[in-house]
Amino acid sequence: MRCQSAAKDDLWNSAATSMLLALVLTAARTAPAAEEQSPPALPYLVCLDLKSDFDQGRLGKQVGVMLRSKSHRRKLFTVDAEYEWEEVASVMARPALDAPPEDVASAARTSLQCDVLVWGEIEKPEATTRTTSEHRTKGGKLSHTTTKREETRLILHVRAVDLRKTPPRLAVKVSYECANNYVITQKVDEVLKLLTGAPTRKEIAAAHISNRMKAVGPNLCPLGDMRLVSEPGTDLSDPAVWRKTMAGWHFPMTEGIGPLLVHKEGSGHI
Repeated sequence: MRCQSAAKDDLWNSAATSMLLALVLTAARTAPAAEEQSPPALPYLVCLDLKSDFDQGRLGKQVGVMLRSKSHRRKLFTVDAEYEWEEVASVMARPALDAPPEDVASAARTSLQCDVLVWGEIEKPEATTRTTSEHRTKGGKLSHTTTKREETRLILHVRAVDLRKTPPRLAVKVSYECANNYVITQKVDEVLKLLTGAPTRKEIAAAHISNRMKAVGPNLCPLGDMRLVSEPGTDLSDPAVWRKTMAGWHFPMTEGIGPLLVHKEGSGHI
């Protein structure tokens, strides 16, 4: 019995030793691979708040925050946390738009040790008045209408210097005329594309739509006839009306258009 017990113990110890050795060898093999697969460090970007004297710098600060947050969220650059930003911003004054890139790079390298520096300015020229005239003939009489409308616009100037280049050069030198603040948001994406080559959100959305169209077909083919539902007196709560209207339409649904035509009693909607 003792011999059998000893033999079992030896067998167990041998198996355990083999398993431990296998684990050690596996870890030794995978450790270098894990290091090789680690993503490269992102370049460090500093985006100074843009100048916007017409509103005491509020819009310029918003655009600066937008550039930094989009860079971080899309994993394009390493940026400073916003709660630390005031301290970082005080280290270097905003350069002029026409400042030589060599001088800007030298100051940024000394003060910030960043890889890319972005700065700029937003202008708001005086509103212009557009006058349009319209001539109409009604009942044999000529009428003249003059409409005056004030148009405001914003001009966004952005500059960026890439300190990794020798000699340093401007990576971005653009000016955009924007009808309002919302257009500036789109231009921020374009600036990041100029810096990194990354597609804009608009381009990403268009690619998703294109891929979906190739995979499942269009959402609607332009064969549907809307004349029926636009006729006066048409009962839009009647599913039969919609079945006839959408007979030539295509939906990428295995169930067809049936689920879309469920009439809710008393709702007046399908």
